[in-house]
Amino acid sequence: MLQDFLTTLLLLSLRDRLFVLIAVTTAILFLAAIAVALGIVAFHSLNERRERRWSERAKVLDRLVLEVLACNESPKRLWEAVRPADRVPFVESLLQNYAYNLRGEELDVVKELAEPYLAAVVKRIRSPRPEIRANAIQSVANLGLAEYERLVIQALGDPSPMVALVAARALASSGGARYARDI
Repeated sequence: MLQDFLTTLLLLSLRDRLFVLIAVTTAILFLAAIAVALGIVAFHSLNERRERRWSERAKVLDRLVLEVLACNESPKRLWEAVRPADRVPFVESLLQNYAYNLRGEELDVVKELAEPYLAAVVKRIRSPRPEIRANAIQSVANLGLAEYERLVIQALGDPSPMVALVAARALASSGGARYARDI
């Protein structure tokens, strides 16, 4: 069968061969486009599923955070509820939903709640993606600067201006003149 096809292809005129080449190329590109589209749909579906799962987990964890802040629950109970896969999103949630809005003792409680999971966030400082490094620096600077001060200062020299700016802003807002020389 293949031999018959090749024989027929050789007998075709140059114009006919060009048509076959264009038709085959078009078919291959069409199949490639379908494969890419299916990949995008699968990736989108996976991300939606992950987001739904985290949203449900976040509701449970948020209730526990509020109970801890109200002194109705111990931090240990919350820490037991945080799954390994939840560590980084949980710290980001603490930062966005609580740390930016609280002061004094309540902020200290939020920092205490984040402390066991900051090591997972610190690992992200070595990411090749600057937006991930910037998020990690922001989280560490706002929730654990005392322990990770050296890493935030080192981030001032990051090759990405975004990461360096996040580090400079975090240091300037937390320590004022203390970090002026570093910034």
